[in-house]
Amino acid sequence: GRSLPQNHRQRSFPNGSLVVVDVQRSADSGWYACVASDPQGNTARGQLAVHVMTPPVVNPFNFADDLTEGKRAGAACIVSDGDLPISIQWLKDGLPLDRRGLGASIAEANDYTSFLSFTGVRQLHSGNYTCVASNPAASANYTAPMVVQGTQGGRDFTVIISNANVQILENGSLCIREADRSDAGHYMCQALNGVGPGISTVVKLDVHEPRSSRICDVSRCIQTAEHRYIVEEKPGKEVLEYVVRIPSVDRRDSSLFSCYAENAYGRDDTNFQVVVQ
Repeated sequence: GRSLPQNHRQRSFPNGSLVVVDVQRSADSGWYACVASDPQGNTARGQLAVHVMTPPVVNPFNFADDLTEGKRAGAACIVSDGDLPISIQWLKDGLPLDRRGLGASIAEANDYTSFLSFTGVRQLHSGNYTCVASNPAASANYTAPMVVQGTQGGRDFTVIISNANVQILENGSLCIREADRSDAGHYMCQALNGVGPGISTVVKLDVHEPRSSRICDVSRCIQTAEHRYIVEEKPGKEVLEYVVRIPSVDRRDSSLFSCYAENAYGRDDTNFQVVVQ
């Protein structure tokens, strides 16, 4: 055999270790031997076979865009590259599909193809589906969303898919991290087990925002005990406005003015500088 290293990708160390970077199947597969000797001329030898494997590659897949309750749906996970044996697993929202009790059918067509199918989808089936392919070399995956539309009492509902702000927990709870007025509305929770029509309930979410004083100018949002200032309140439909009038302005009015707004849901404030020349 040849003594290593033979090229820039190989590096040997005094402790007997050998490191090969940018591994290539044709160039690096084969038998490797390690020989150790001492000053007395004693030697020891060991060898091993190295088989370079190709990691799996999962082809992209998708579900139909117009899915409604009761339709059939499915997807094919095809592993287009990678050495056998390959194991394929399906996940929904990060959890193994066989633990979710969703009535999904999984069929293996061959060593590198798996079919996921539903005989009749419900809104409960909406979520992110992941196909994970693994072999002794590595794992690869691809994720696609399934969105099933449904109606309840004449009201249209859109399926919620977890994102950075909205999370659907394992116990079915809906968590909105930073809610604003756009999140207000009716929400439906539906539970199905594949037997019967299932159960559902609709709740109304009201979002209350703290008063905001972000939109201010030098004639608004000022309250003070100083009698030189006249404070007028102008109620609006959604905005409560305070206007401050100074009948006689002088340099004493040069200052930093603050506006504070507070209600049961929070507090806000803003500052602005007034300069009288």
